[in-house]
Amino acid sequence: MVKKLLKNNVTLLVQQMKGCKSASIGFYFTVGSRLEKEGEYGISHFTEHMLFKGTSTLTTHQIACTFDRMGAYVNAFTEREDVCLYSTLPASNKNLKTALGMMCAMASDCTFPQNEFEMERNVVLSEISAVLDDDEESAIDCLAASLWHDGD
Repeated sequence: MVKKLLKNNVTLLVQQMKGCKSASIGFYFTVGSRLEKEGEYGISHFTEHMLFKGTSTLTTHQIACTFDRMGAYVNAFTEREDVCLYSTLPASNKNLKTALGMMCAMASDCTFPQNEFEMERNVVLSEISAVLDDDEESAIDCLAASLWHDGD
């Protein structure tokens, strides 16, 4: 594994696997539900959803079609301490360059289109409600809250 700190203070990790015909890219951001303060609850999860809603130069449709044309899978998730934007795609220099460019744009130039705002807000609230209705998830949340009750 190669680990390199880039000029913009981003850590790049690269691991080649001989004979592997696919590549995976992941952007991890140190934001998440545990790090949110009162009045911010859900903002990490909401922002994760909005990453896919376009940039100043790319529409939602263009983003989806670009990944589809490469045969790539792109998604994101929010955890207690991080948000991850990731993609798995057929390995080629062209695909990697395209996917990295798209993901950089999604992460650094995402827009919050007004027409998508309320819809995604409702989706996130629905997902949060589903987690609250899940006994196992609720128990894990209670354990985490007792371990990190100060937000430290």
